[in-house]
This record gives sequence, structure tokens and C-alpha cells, in this order.
Amino acid sequence: MKARWLHISDFHFAGGDAYDRNVVLNALVASLPRFVQQGHGADLVFATGDIAQSGKASEYQAVSDFFDAVLKALGLGRERLFVVPGNHDVDRAAGVGLSRSLSKREEADIYFGPAHPKHHITDKQAAFLTWYKDYFTGIRRFPEASSCGPVERVSLPGGTVGVLPINSALFCAGDDDHGKLWVGRRCLEEALKCLKGLTPDLSVALLHHPLDWLHGVEASNIRAALERDVDLILRGHLHENTVAATRGTSGEALHIAAGAAYQTRQWPNRAFFASVDGAEVTLFPIRYEDNPEERWTVDPSLFPDPPYSGRFPLARLAQSQTAPLPPPPLTTAPAVARSNIPALRNLSLVGRDDLLATITARLGEPAQDAVLVLRGAPGVGKSELAREHARRNRHRYPGGCFVIEAGNRAIAVGLAELGRRYLDLSFPPDLPLEDQAVRVLRALHAAPSLLIFDNVVAVEDALPWLPPAGAPCHTLLTSLLDQWGLVAPDLVVSPLPDDAALALVERIAGPEIARSQGAALLRMAGGLPVQLVPASATLKKAAGRGRAAGAASLMAAEATQSFDAVYERLADPARLLLHAAARLDSQAIDGDELSAHLREGAGWTDQVFNEHLTQCLDLHLLDGADTLRMHQLLAAFLNDHDLSASMIGMVPKVAAAQARAMVAAAREVARQPNRADLATRLFRFQPEVDRWTILGVEWSADDAQWMQRALHQLGRFEEALAWALRSVERAEAKSSEGIADHGRFGVCLNNVGSCLSRLGRWSEAQPWLERAVAAAEQGDGDGHVDHQNLGVSLHEVGICLLRRGEHAAAQEWLERAVAAKERGDVHGRVDHESFGTSLHQVGMCLSFRGEHATAQAWFERAVAAAERGDVHGRVDHGSLGRSLHQVGICLSSRGEHAAAQERFERAVASAERGDVHGRVDHESLAISLDAVGHCLLELNRPDEAAVWLERAEVERAIPNEPGV
Repeated sequence: MKARWLHISDFHFAGGDAYDRNVVLNALVASLPRFVQQGHGADLVFATGDIAQSGKASEYQAVSDFFDAVLKALGLGRERLFVVPGNHDVDRAAGVGLSRSLSKREEADIYFGPAHPKHHITDKQAAFLTWYKDYFTGIRRFPEASSCGPVERVSLPGGTVGVLPINSALFCAGDDDHGKLWVGRRCLEEALKCLKGLTPDLSVALLHHPLDWLHGVEASNIRAALERDVDLILRGHLHENTVAATRGTSGEALHIAAGAAYQTRQWPNRAFFASVDGAEVTLFPIRYEDNPEERWTVDPSLFPDPPYSGRFPLARLAQSQTAPLPPPPLTTAPAVARSNIPALRNLSLVGRDDLLATITARLGEPAQDAVLVLRGAPGVGKSELAREHARRNRHRYPGGCFVIEAGNRAIAVGLAELGRRYLDLSFPPDLPLEDQAVRVLRALHAAPSLLIFDNVVAVEDALPWLPPAGAPCHTLLTSLLDQWGLVAPDLVVSPLPDDAALALVERIAGPEIARSQGAALLRMAGGLPVQLVPASATLKKAAGRGRAAGAASLMAAEATQSFDAVYERLADPARLLLHAAARLDSQAIDGDELSAHLREGAGWTDQVFNEHLTQCLDLHLLDGADTLRMHQLLAAFLNDHDLSASMIGMVPKVAAAQARAMVAAAREVARQPNRADLATRLFRFQPEVDRWTILGVEWSADDAQWMQRALHQLGRFEEALAWALRSVERAEAKSSEGIADHGRFGVCLNNVGSCLSRLGRWSEAQPWLERAVAAAEQGDGDGHVDHQNLGVSLHEVGICLLRRGEHAAAQEWLERAVAAKERGDVHGRVDHESFGTSLHQVGMCLSFRGEHATAQAWFERAVAAAERGDVHGRVDHGSLGRSLHQVGICLSSRGEHAAAQERFERAVASAERGDVHGRVDHESLAISLDAVGHCLLELNRPDEAAVWLERAEVERAIPNEPGV
């Protein structure tokens, strides 16, 4: 299969002065022949919505000429262009009197029936409909009775493409469209039947909105149907180039979002070229550059390494190119509850029935929330006890049974990955991981479920993720900690009693070894399964080879000494595999990843890996299947163990391969910090500097900076600080003759200061940030200064001073930050959200000194900046609300209560809309509501004041979600 296309979206054709738009879009047309010469041609063009700005007829007058110019530049006719409408193609005024949304499935079934009039199309999208009919006369007609279609099969030299246009904009009405839009399962089902009947080689669906903007009643059904029947889902709307592969129970599809082709020259303008070759699609992002000349060029922000493109497999095409599977059996197994709890392989838990019964009794009925901590010494079997409760009670938890490794202190990441992998949830690409985790908990609370937080190392790690009162969720925690107090009830897990320990030895090694060696094993193991299991397995293996071994030679009072005896009986390859595994997260070792490390670092084949993995599994040194586990005591033993001469040459080579893989994972996280699967992969490397400061592993400044960026993005500031320091150290060592690019070195210095600031170490942070300012002022190798980066460092210095109460000194630095940020980055682009934050902080410095009149002017400027949004045009209404609130404070301080009231009410309205992710800071909202009430009291309007003050009390009672 071969196919190529250009994916463009969000053009926002509007009336008035078209100069700015023409500069950008004419540059796109002019650049297309150059892209074609470079090998990025197109057989098709997909335009995914927001053709116009407000759905008015006059706005479409220039659209036809633009699309004709694009098609001409690519050598295509109009039949190769496919267009769907977006929310800006809706005339909101024409929607007055029409339903804002639907509320239930029955309503949707009626509305999306073929005979039901669709005024949301014929009235609200009338101008788009008229343009479409005129432009595609004799080619295709836009459906007026359905949200889907017309479905079309395009024959290309390399195969056939099925195109399914979807109108997601019927119920668009304002800025609160999220969760209120409908496509209609009834319409989609008919369209998909038609698509399958065309038997295309490649199936593509087009729509404007992300699928999670659909109403909750149908969103999961629409997603499942598309992932079952199409290969690619192309969309627009969020003005950013993004790619995400989703796999559900029904199938797998690749979601590709094109950025805005035009959103003024103040913001990035982007698009995609794409090509399918065989079972892979290659994406080549492009963007507009205003300097030194107007042109579209490669966009390295999504794929920053040459050739600046990304390749992604297409699951259905890959399957079609493999041999067909045998027919399924006539009978099918019953459905299994959702779970990631691994089986016990050839073991079963012994001697713990009483404890298991106690756990079940303490947790109670799954319909009611309950938390229980299993605590005890290392090696007593807490983790396996929690998992066994899940195995035996899976039928009681229809919502699922899941274990999350908490030892890496990333429970939110684990929850988000659980939602993606097991619950078939999808999230907006810019939704932070903590917010994803909150949504996962809400999804789990739809039915009784069990969560296990394994190896909790700090009470505060678990607190935000415990189930709310009344939620049908049981939570088991395993921990060494004994200070749970009133946080949660606990249950002490003790070592196995002698009879149970002997039964475990017999289960593993057989009755003869249990009879002859059991007493010695029990005496030295102290009832710890972590010692009994590998020692018993080793005795069994030795006996099978005719090599009798005594328990005393395998057991010792200390677990590490017992491990040493087992370790000495292993062949070198098995030892190497264990050392490689121990460098990773011992509770979540990806088997495929481990195999890749040994292939690259030691030259192993898959056969060699599987042979020695089997040996380690048989001895219970590792457990699991795709995801392997190693007891933490064994991992600690291996990492502290002195290497033999044969191992000294091999372990560093494998560690170096693992380090390269870790940096690659960090790069992906830094680019897409809200991808739970990427963050999960990074944490599986245990990315602390000290763990990776080993002989044979070299770190460049760039490597360390990627590690710092990724961990900083994930909120892991302690680990990020160590990598930031390593980055500076390596940069200085490399530049013994002087720094070539001071701007880049300034970023390294700023990273150190930023981490220290996030940790509240303001005095330590300030010198690093001042060094960053001095470096940034010198610019890059050509002397070009990135004033945005300079402004960020200046701002951070000001915040350090502000936090220490040095308001006058802080104001000086913050005013310098304002001046720098106002000049923009190296391309002259201004991040108005960042600019507004510095303006706001200058105002705060003045307010702290009682200079409210002067402060007000700065806050007013901050409001104006916040209203323009960040570099992507996204407005943080929470931040806007805080600046409006401060304007109100300034007015109120001068007795201008009526004017202050108006600002506070605007602050309330902004705060209610939340930040760029829609998260509401209920505490800030309550403060603004309270301020309105007090203004009304000052104005002698107590009855009105009481309403606002009551609303404030309601908001104060609502806890903020994690991350707010």
C-alpha cells in the first residue's frame, strides 16, 4: 500500500483586512512545489475544519481560490480534496432556539434518524453547506441528513483509500463545547458499513474535534467503532501537531492532529505531510517561518532529530501482510475481569489463608470504600499477599483489579497508564498526568474495583489517590513504613510460621529435600519467603543434576549472603541477565526492553536471552512473563555485588546500552510529557544520577539535559536537579577553551536554578539564575539573544527575591524580565501568558509595599496579556482571574468599591473557567466570591452580599484536584 497526503486544518478565513492571513497561506502555497521536489508530494489533501472564522457566507469568498491554489501546486484536481467543518464554520446566531446538546441515547437515536430534520446542519452550517455544494459541484454532495459521509473510495497507483468525513460540529455553540458534542452512533454505523463495503486498502476518518469532546453517552462507542474499522483518524481544533496510537478492545488506530494553518503570525502555523508505505505511515510536520523570509519549512518541534519525521505502524495493514490466523475454536472462554495482576506461574501461596481471610474481612464489601495497609519487614511477602487477595477475589471486583508500583513515587503516572492500557480511556494530548489519573479514578469508581499501591515509600505519595468516601473501591497498600497512624488501618505481615515455611519448601523442592534439609532451611531463613524460595529451587536443581548441596551452603542469617550462595552457582550469562535486570525498576522490568539491552550491549540473540531467562525464572530469581519482577533485596544485592573478572568486561557494556535507551526515553517524555506510557518507560530505568554513574557509561551535556528536562516536566525536581548539575559539569568540561554558545549554556544554568526554586531553596537558586542571565545576555554563537529565555531567568531571580521578602530588589529584576519577554524569542514571538505573569509579579511587589495605585497599572497590563494567551493562543483563565482580582484589591484599597466589585465579578467568571486544562482552583474562586460579597457590604447591599458570601463558603468546601 502506498499513499501520500497533505493534512491542513484551522484556516479561520474571516472578513476585514486579509493581509496577515494572505502572508501565511500564500507562503504555504508557494512552498508546496519545493516540498514536492524534496519528496513530500501528495495524492490527497485533507482539510479538517475551521475553514472560516464565524460561519458567515462572506468569509468563504476567498476559500475556493486558496484550495484551488493548493491543489494546483500539488498537481491535483478538486476530487482529491476532502473537507469537513469545524466549530468556526458554525453560525452561532443561527443556532438560537436549537438544542444546545442531547442528554441521553434515546434522544440521539431519534435525532440522528434519517428522517429527522438536521437544523444544526442546514441552519447553523448553512454558509459552509452553500460553499461546499458550489465548490464540489459534480464531485460530491455534503450530507444534510447525516453527520457522516459521503464515504468515498479513491484509487491510487499504490492502492485504494477509503475516506470517511465526519461532521463533529453540529452542536458547537461556544467555548463550553467540551463533552457536549454528538456525532450519532446511528449515522456512524451506516457510514462504516458503507466504508467496509468499499473494501479499501487504507481507511481514513476525518473530523474536526478530538473524540473526547463528544458527549459521554456516545464517546466510547464512537471511539471503539472507529478504532475497529479505520486505520487513521485525522483531526484539527487544538492548533498543535500531535500523534497518538490508541489500542482498545475493538482495534487500534492512529490519531493525527494537524496544527492551525493560520492563527495569525503571532502563533505557530503548522501542517503535516504524510505517506504510507506498506504497513507504516511517515509523518513530516511543517510550519510557517516569518524570518528571514516568509516561507514554510520543516517543523522540528515534534520530531527534533533528523530527518525530522516520525514513522508509525498501522496495525490492520501489518496484520493483513502476515499469514492468516487459524479459525477460532467453536467455543469461547468466558470474559475475564479487567486486571494486570500476574499469575503465580507454577507456585501457589501457602500458609497465608488466615491473613487472606483477615484482609477480606477488614476490607468488607466492595461497594463501599476501604483502605488497608499491609506492612512488615522486607521479604515477608507483602506484595504477593496483596496480589493473591486480588486473584482470589477477582469476581467481587467487576471494575477490575490492578496493581501500581508505588516505589518509584509516581502513582499518578501508574494510574494514567492503567487508564490508557486497560480501561480504554483516551486523554487530550495536553492534559497533565495528574489530571489523567483523576479521570482514571473516576472511571474505576463506576463499578467496584481493587487498587494495590505496592511498596509505598512515603505516606504523602498515597494520600491524594486514596478513594473518596462512598466510592466503590478497595485500596491495598504494601509498605515498610509503620507511621500510618490515623491515615489508614494497617495489618502486620509476619514471617511464615515453621509449618507453613516447611510446606513452601516441599512445594518447591519436593518432600525428600523438605525432609532432609527443611529444618536447616527454616532455622536460617527465619520464615522469609524471599530466602526460602530461591534456596529451595537451587537445592532441587542441584539434586536433579546429582550434585547434593547442603542447606547451610545456601542459607545465611542475612538474605544477601544467601543470595550470594545461589549467585555463585549460576553461569555467567544468567548472572549478566540478572545484573542488567537489577539496574531497572525491579518491580516492573519490561522483558522485551531487557532483551534489547542484552542484544545491543552483549551481542545476545533472542534464543540466548530466552534460555537464560528461563533459568532465572525456574530458580524464582525473576518472576512474571512480559513484565518481570525481582525482589528488591535481590536487586540490592546484585547492584552492590563486586563483579568477577568475567563480569567486569560485560556489565558496563550492557549498562551503556541501557543508558542510551534511557536517554531516548527521556527525549520522548520531554517532547510529550503527558504521555503516561512514555513516562512509565522512563521510570522503569530508575533515572537517578547516582545509579547511572558507573564505569563505561559516558554522559554528554545534551544527554544530561534531556534527562533533566524530562524529569522536570514530570515534577521530579530532586532527580532533575542532579541531572542539571551534571549537564553544567559536562558543558564546562567540554568547553575548557571557552563557551561557544552562551545562550545554550545559560539554559543549562537556568535549569539548575529552576529545580532549586521548585524545591523552595531560593537562596541557593539565585546565584545559578544570575549566572544564567549573564550567559543568556551574550547570546548564541552568532550573538543572537533569545529574549524569552533571558526573561525567564530574570523572572526566576525576581521570584527568589520575592520569596525572601526583598520586594524592591525583586521588582527591579521582574521589570527587566518584562522588558526582555516583550521582545519575544529568537523569532520575535511573544508568549503573552509568560509576559503577563511577569507583569503580575511586578504588581505584587508594589502591592506588598502599599503602592496600590502604581500596582494597578501593572495588573491591568497583566490582564491584557493574559487575555491573549500563550504561544498557542490558549488562555489560562485561572491566571487571568488572579490578575483581575488584584485589580479589584487595588481599587478596594482606595475605597472604590463599585469599580472593585466589577473586577472581582470578572475574576469570579474567569476562575470558574479554570486553567488551560479546565481545572478550577476552588480556593482562589472562593476568595474572589468573598471579595464581591464584601464590596456589596461596603455599598450597603447586604442581601446581595449574602448570596456571594454563601457561594464562597460552598467553594471553600470543595477540595482542589491534584496539580491545582
